[in-house]
Amino acid sequence: MNNIDQSEIYDHSINSFSQVGSVIDHPLFLQSKIQGCFDVGDPNYECSICGACFWLSEHVERDSTINRPVFTVCCSKEKIQLPYLRKPPDLLYNLINGHDRKSLYFQKNIRSYNSMFAFTSLGGKVPDSVNDGSGPPQFIITGQNYHRIRSLLPDPGQKPKFVQLYIYDTQHEIMHRQGIFRQTSEIDQELITELLKMIDTHNVIAQSFRRVREFYQCHPSEIFSLKLYSHRKVDRRTYNTPSCDEVAALIVGDFDSSDHGRDIIVRSTVGQLQRIYETHALYWPLQYPLLFPYGEDSYQLNIPYRGQVGGYVPGRRTRVSLREFICFRLQIREQEDGIIHKCRRLFQQFVVDCFTMIESQRLYEIRMKQSTIRGEVLQGIEEAMHRGDEEASSIGMRVILPSSFTGGRRYMFNRCQDAMAIC
Repeated sequence: MNNIDQSEIYDHSINSFSQVGSVIDHPLFLQSKIQGCFDVGDPNYECSICGACFWLSEHVERDSTINRPVFTVCCSKEKIQLPYLRKPPDLLYNLINGHDRKSLYFQKNIRSYNSMFAFTSLGGKVPDSVNDGSGPPQFIITGQNYHRIRSLLPDPGQKPKFVQLYIYDTQHEIMHRQGIFRQTSEIDQELITELLKMIDTHNVIAQSFRRVREFYQCHPSEIFSLKLYSHRKVDRRTYNTPSCDEVAALIVGDFDSSDHGRDIIVRSTVGQLQRIYETHALYWPLQYPLLFPYGEDSYQLNIPYRGQVGGYVPGRRTRVSLREFICFRLQIREQEDGIIHKCRRLFQQFVVDCFTMIESQRLYEIRMKQSTIRGEVLQGIEEAMHRGDEEASSIGMRVILPSSFTGGRRYMFNRCQDAMAIC
């Protein structure tokens, strides 16, 4: 391979493609070849089950009984059943859809406004050097992405941030939230006040933290915590917006430090940030209060397929995966009043966040199944012996990615070999 010129491979691949040109002499292909562009039209086709909009080329098969294309990326042929998103409050609906005089200003700064009212912080490094005005704005994350929540009260001498703004020093809450903006000239205090009123009225998560504020104002010296529930007692396939009591519970005094399951315990004062995992029901609404203004639940474990009542069935998956849940939420439907796709730069951030959620879950599953991967040599033991390492602490632990992991080194190597074989 080292003795072959790369230009020869490229020329050979072009010649091979031209030789099989008669196989792809389709009228649509010839039209795109002549005109220089190919218009696939609008997404005028809908899933006959969930109503998601698609282009015709996205179908996987055609149903001969009704003579309509079949799409699976949305609801997997009726297996995925989730509640639709509700229409947002009038203020947010008009700002997103251009019906308000401040719509353009709000849409331009929507990420800043979302950060202003978010309950959690977004981890990971976000490089902005590519957004120099020469092209469309992009949202890029490098490193691991995660959501973290602070304590309910700030440390002495520190300014309140994120969730602390709902509890501590609420007399100056508007002033603290204005500090989120980098450029003070773009602050609209009237709009901040209106959005804050909207969130306090409709968002059940904000109402839960406002209860903590009322308790703290009456008992400032008490030790308390807030327990964020992960599971719901109702059917998650038909129920989306929880009540205030189902979101969180106030714990007064010290509590047992034993295992609390998947619920999150937020203490009144603690020095470290706490991570919210992707499988928690409040993962999305805590970070995106403008996308989910009512505090709608996000993905949860053990959401069964449609018609599935029993538990685990050997050899067959009966629960909705994280990828399937996100695919259902990202579809455009005429009968759904969600505003996710209309939020411009905040939508970019949300999509990148969703991708990192799926990758994080895939890597977690691989870490849990290392015993099934034959990677004794790849673990680095032999290499460490050749280097003369005698202490195990200097070797460490490596997680081996299987060749089926999309984007991994072995996966890319196999794809490269396949591409060379085709050429």
